[in-house]
Amino acid sequence: MLLLNYSTSPGRGPSFYVLNFFFNRLYPDVCLASFIRIKFSVEIEQETDGRWIAEIAQIPGAMAYGSTREEAIARVEALALRVLAERIEQGELSPEIAQVFSVAAA
Repeated sequence: MLLLNYSTSPGRGPSFYVLNFFFNRLYPDVCLASFIRIKFSVEIEQETDGRWIAEIAQIPGAMAYGSTREEAIARVEALALRVLAERIEQGELSPEIAQVFSVAAA
């Protein structure tokens, strides 16, 4: 699991609440926040043309535009999750991603 924090507004972003919703359906007696080890910062600013751009510097290529601040943040969070999932599927585990999962010995 991962938590994406806004650098301009500390706290839990929309991705956390979506993950928490599904996690609680699977594990109703377990708190998702207790499993979170990674925090990414979302940097957000408004362009001169009025659009908002959000970027997660720790994930190369994780940058998204939106017509509103909230839309840009939601898009970059979704993109970051897709990028991380693709890396896992391709076997490109970084130390940050490796912290998220543990495999029990058989």
